[in-house]
Amino acid sequence: MGGVFIIIEENGAGVGGLRAEAGWREIMIALQVKEVKSFMGKLLGSSCFDSFLLEEATISTYNTFHIDGHMNRDFFSSEEWDDPELRPDDFSAWKNVRPLCFDLIKGKKTPSGFKFILHLMPRFIPGILKAGETDITADQVKALVLTCKYDGSGLTLVTGTAFHTFIMDKSVDVLWDRTVRTFLTKKGIGFDEL
Repeated sequence: MGGVFIIIEENGAGVGGLRAEAGWREIMIALQVKEVKSFMGKLLGSSCFDSFLLEEATISTYNTFHIDGHMNRDFFSSEEWDDPELRPDDFSAWKNVRPLCFDLIKGKKTPSGFKFILHLMPRFIPGILKAGETDITADQVKALVLTCKYDGSGLTLVTGTAFHTFIMDKSVDVLWDRTVRTFLTKKGIGFDEL
């Protein structure tokens, strides 16, 4: 695998199912991760990204596998569905789906491609919204998104934000960008700003 890049896309190109919804923003930062093998080990083989939920995964190996990270209402009883202990989020926790994704990717051959759309768990959003740095509240934020995409030659990371309504204030974008940079640094994932 080659270097890791975060690509900036135009508004409307979007990430996952959020692009058509109210309050979607364009992608914010571009970073190149220096060591792909180390990054993939942390993404798939450790708890490094377990503060995220999985919106969607597509993995292309000998078949193409699609995982819809939305929790399946039909699987749960009414009591289970309404119990925040059993179903705290609308998407599956990355830590619960990560072993399946790892099993689909591992082997002697590199996959022809994959894409993971991750959302920061909502309970961590208030910690991103630093007092005095933004007037935006956590209930206005729909998602803080990090997309990982491998196309057979390089891996890209894409950041994004989504809000429940249109918001002109860019302070959350700035805070999320800073958080992603800090997160990568603290996890020992080297990167260059593009």
